[in-house]
Amino acid sequence: MIASLKLVRYSGAPDGTQHAWPVTIRAVGTNIASEIFVHRAVKAGDPFDGDGFSCVASAQQMYELPAKRSLVLSSKYQLPFYRSAQLEVLARSQAEADAIWQYVNEDVKRLLDNYNVATDAVPVETSFQQGQVRVAPASNLVAPVADTAVANRIIIPVGKPILAQAAAPHAAQAAYTWIQLNSDGQAIRAYEFMSVADGYDGTWHCRSDTLNGDILETEEFKVPPTP
Repeated sequence: MIASLKLVRYSGAPDGTQHAWPVTIRAVGTNIASEIFVHRAVKAGDPFDGDGFSCVASAQQMYELPAKRSLVLSSKYQLPFYRSAQLEVLARSQAEADAIWQYVNEDVKRLLDNYNVATDAVPVETSFQQGQVRVAPASNLVAPVADTAVANRIIIPVGKPILAQAAAPHAAQAAYTWIQLNSDGQAIRAYEFMSVADGYDGTWHCRSDTLNGDILETEEFKVPPTP
């Protein structure tokens, strides 16, 4: 939704002995907070009394600065600035008062231009990041191992059928993941069938990772299907 601001200017009644021209500007926001005027909170030791107007807030300051003076310079909060919906200054002439009104309007327009960009942002680019998988050296493994550690890992989707046997399955069983067993019935490798119809060589494929010290070596195994 587009943000907008209504500014209302108040001034004192002029007379012949006037030396100060008070300017009061109040803001009323739609789809944006009315507190757009940044003030600096007075603190002990300052050479002046009372809070001082600093500027019209930027789009970023609308998010960063509190809209309540009670949140400034307390035991919990240590922010020197806060936002208010009203600006009060004393000009030295009518021309200076008019110039202040003009400058405020220009700054408020800049605020709205940038605030609407921030609040009505349209996605233009998306990226997905993935960390690199690192293999720990054998010395960092919990269980004692020999200098050579062999690992054969495969991700099997839920519901994927599995064949656990010593002999290679038939090509007709290409939808299965083949778990190759040795003579003792222990699983030694996992294979996926690479079909000719998919542009491959029509054999069972397995990739085995061997860790020699800190060096990871990969070995490919191919087994033709049982006729």
